[in-house]
Amino acid sequence: MSNLEEDTAGLGETLARRCAGGTIIALDGGLGAGKTVFTKGFARGLGIQQEITSPSYAIIQEYEGSPGLVHMDWYRMGGEDELLQIGVEEYFTEDSIVLIEWASRAPELLPDRSITITLEIQKESTQRQLTLSIPVTAPERILSWAGEPLGEVRDADA
Repeated sequence: MSNLEEDTAGLGETLARRCAGGTIIALDGGLGAGKTVFTKGFARGLGIQQEITSPSYAIIQEYEGSPGLVHMDWYRMGGEDELLQIGVEEYFTEDSIVLIEWASRAPELLPDRSITITLEIQKESTQRQLTLSIPVTAPERILSWAGEPLGEVRDADA
């Protein structure tokens, strides 16, 4: 559970310190659930100093770092064909970490190694529940972090 925006950003920052280039994170949740807040914290964890904004209209924003960060938003996209036309798969390389807001718009495009984080606003509350689905093929440093008491953590292959 996350009680404040800073908690959500803090989880992103902590996870970022465990990720390497080639990591793909699918972020899902309703409007205002905290996807961009999580991404801001994640960028902070990578040492990225640039301001992070939602790429709702730009679709793809790139931030320099080591590794770099590619922040996508698939909300306004019409599905798999439209995403393939703009070349989103070209970003799934070892050079960058990719965070995708509204990834559920085209889940068939996500590589099997993708980590999924679902953010849900709890009814009549300001709390968010973050649920991680991590494939068993994830690097040990991510799996060991996910084993820490963060709330509900489950294997994506289960």
